[in-house]
Amino acid sequence: MSGLDFGSLEAANLRFLAAAQRIHARQLTPAGDMAKMNVALRETEGAFISQEGLPNRPWYKHVVFAPGEFTGYAAVVIPGVSEAIDSRNAQLAKEQLEVLTRAVDGAADTLNAVQ
Repeated sequence: MSGLDFGSLEAANLRFLAAAQRIHARQLTPAGDMAKMNVALRETEGAFISQEGLPNRPWYKHVVFAPGEFTGYAAVVIPGVSEAIDSRNAQLAKEQLEVLTRAVDGAADTLNAVQ
């Protein structure tokens, strides 16, 4: 599907990667308040939850993985974006790309908040 701009998501992914690498380095040489870091790691998973849920399935809230809409319980990676592209719904794909980008940015912010 043409017309989708993944630039913002790519930038968010780079921020998340940098934050994750920093946290990983800190895990290798523990110092400071490790309990606070563990809380941040748990909260990072929560950043990938969309309160609105997935299109057509608001009860599934994780933006990185969920059972597919038409696959039974087989997992779909990045379900909101993937399924919108599969259905050739450009507007929904754009919206879900924005939801995913906000989630990745939120996860990066959560990790970056750890001192």
